Formats: sequence, C-alpha cells, structure tokens
Amino acid sequence: MNRELTDKNPRRISKPKHGIHYSNIPVSLDAKRIPDNDPWRDDLYKRKEYADQLYNLLKDQEHSIVLALDGAWGSGKSFFLQRWHTDLANAGLLSVYFNAWKDDFFANPLVSMIGQLNSTLADKAKSNPTRWQEIASGAKTVFAKAGLALGAQCLRHFMGIDLSEVKIEDVETSNERILNEYKNLIASRERLRSGITDLASSVFKTTGCCLVFIVDEIDRCRPTYAIEVIERIKHLFDVPHVAFIVGVDKQQLMQSVKAVYGNIDVRQYLLRFFDLEFHLPAPDRTLF
Repeated sequence: MNRELTDKNPRRISKPKHGIHYSNIPVSLDAKRIPDNDPWRDDLYKRKEYADQLYNLLKDQEHSIVLALDGAWGSGKSFFLQRWHTDLANAGLLSVYFNAWKDDFFANPLVSMIGQLNSTLADKAKSNPTRWQEIASGAKTVFAKAGLALGAQCLRHFMGIDLSEVKIEDVETSNERILNEYKNLIASRERLRSGITDLASSVFKTTGCCLVFIVDEIDRCRPTYAIEVIERIKHLFDVPHVAFIVGVDKQQLMQSVKAVYGNIDVRQYLLRFFDLEFHLPAPDRTLF
C-alpha cells in the first residue's frame, strides 16, 4: 500500500518505483558537526594539503592580501573553509568565518563583517584572556567609536532625509548639514581603517600570522550584496597583516557583476579586488 505524502509524514515518497517502496528519505541532510579536536577527520577528498599550502602562503604575510578561492558549486568550498577556520583557531591564530549569505538581508555588509570580527575576538578573550583580552578590548572601542557611527551615518544620510519635508528656511542649513555629515563619514572611515590597522598589527605580533578573514557563500547572495562585500573588503580592510580568503564560484560572481554594472569587462573589474586566485580542484569521486 502506498503511503501518501502528508503533514504528519512529510519525508515519505508517495509512489513506489518499479515495485520498490522508498520511505524515510530526508529532504535535506543536516550539516555535520565539525570535531574541534580533529576538523579534518572526514576529509575524504584530501583537502587538508591545500589548507596547508594556503597557511604557508599567509603565515609570514605582512601586506594586505585578498585571495579568491575559486570552485564550482558542489566542489566543497564550504567544507574546506569551515574546517580550515577551525584548524587555524586550534593553532591559536585569529580566524574569522563570515557566512555572507546568512547576513545578506542587512543593507550594509560592513556592519555584519565588523560584528563577526568583534564576536570572534570576544570568544577568544573568554577562552584565553591573558592572550586576547587587551586586543579584544581595544577593538571593541574602535568599533564603538568608528564602526557603529559609520553605519549609523550611512543610514541617516541615504535613508533618513525626506526632501519633501524640507522647509524653505532650512534649505541653506541643509547643505551645510549634509557637508558636515560627509566630513564625519570620512573621519569615521579613517578611524575605522586606523583601528583595524592597529588590531591587525597586534594580532601579527601575538600570533606570528596575519588576521585571516574567511568569507563564504558569497555566490549565493543577491548580486548587489555580493559586489558590496568585495568592495568593502578592498576599500576598508586594505591594511597590512590582513588576509581575506573569499570562497567564490567565479563564473557565478561574474554574472552578479554583470547584473549590477551591465556589459563591462568583468575579468578586469574583479582584478581590482582579488590579488590572487586559488582554484580548488575538482574532487576525486573514487575516493568517496
């Protein structure tokens, strides 16, 4: 007898195929928990060797670097980046994992990235206050004075002014107010860059490695948000001792750029933001 697909039994297929009845087939698989003490335990495709190559590239890196980890959908970018993030953290380094797709409902990706960095530092300070408390406290002060002000000014400037409600007597002062807000915006941006520079320098002195910021799932985001993320990375985090590893499906990202900017030289445009490309090879399916 066939089992119908019902609310009480949402994971059963109603019609048997070739006389065989399938049941209890999950619609999706739950994400596997990554063992903290052995993140590469289920590394059937031998990805750890690529993680070691990237670490050797970054460990003595003193300049800013943005690297595109290129791989097609299903090639295992998230598997690789999540486990490498855990591996770096286990080694006592500062690795920040940012899932861009989870936060693409925010208007300003900068707020999300700063929030994730601050959260990671707070966790580090709890687990090892002797090593991280001073760095975390200094970063929190910078973000409070510059990062949050930057986001608030952006929202107020671009969304908080309704020209239809401006009175005639306010016209002369409105231009001055907008100019002052612009000056404050620039000042906040520079304070933020300066604070990130000092933070990254402290991390490098403490760990012997740059601050590693991993950005994942960017090619699942809406096109405008994906472009804003890589633009914020280059404009605000282009400081010494900071390395961004951005997991991308380059072909998909190129389509996002075209959706935002039209028919432009997409490859040349992306060269402005990525210093290096690392192609994640297709997995050997026979190993699985």
